[in-house]
Amino acid sequence: MEFKPSANMSYEGLWMALDDIKQRIGDAVLSGDRINSHYIKGQRKKAETIKDELLRRFDQQAKQAE
Repeated sequence: MEFKPSANMSYEGLWMALDDIKQRIGDAVLSGDRINSHYIKGQRKKAETIKDELLRRFDQQAKQAE
């Protein structure tokens, strides 16, 4: 199941989600959870999706400011 942030999610909410994902990945790595690497890959994919959404919104704001 692919993660898709909702359109009404605030910038703060997106940044908080990224922080949460970073924490989850860090916890998994520190616990030596190499067996569950598909979990880590899934979290990274979520982070990339959120990052892409943030960049899209920043670009959209920049175009509106012009």
